[in-house]
Amino acid sequence: MCRRRSLVSAGSMTPVDNWRQPAEKLDGLALVESTPGPLILVLQFVGFLGGWRDSGTLAPWQGGVRALSAALATITAAVTGVMLNLALWLAVEVVAPLRPEGVRGADPLALAIAVLAWWGMRRWRWPVTAVLSGAAVVGLLRLLLPGAS
Repeated sequence: MCRRRSLVSAGSMTPVDNWRQPAEKLDGLALVESTPGPLILVLQFVGFLGGWRDSGTLAPWQGGVRALSAALATITAAVTGVMLNLALWLAVEVVAPLRPEGVRGADPLALAIAVLAWWGMRRWRWPVTAVLSGAAVVGLLRLLLPGAS
């Protein structure tokens, strides 16, 4: 029952979850409050605790499951490929957007911003938030100032 519930529960703080210690419930609550978006970290934490308490033959520290390791490596490679594909598509759309005539044309300002941002982060260790803010301001000025487009 505990293993099945750990797969479905998002770490509810109900007293029925007696297989978790109070400190672990507090850890789960801290994860819920500190992570934005989907609660995947909490689900992993609760599932890990359920597996740790009643692991049967698949204890979390046992790394000898080759099929599982191969499947996770394949998923990691697929996700990395999707992210790379999205990054390249976005770069092409920003630096060489499709013009109304149906042809791609270079956008010198977008290319200059991209190169300056990359060089600044790489060479001078500019923080990402500063680079994004600066690029957003330049983009807004481009849209708002007459004749800047």
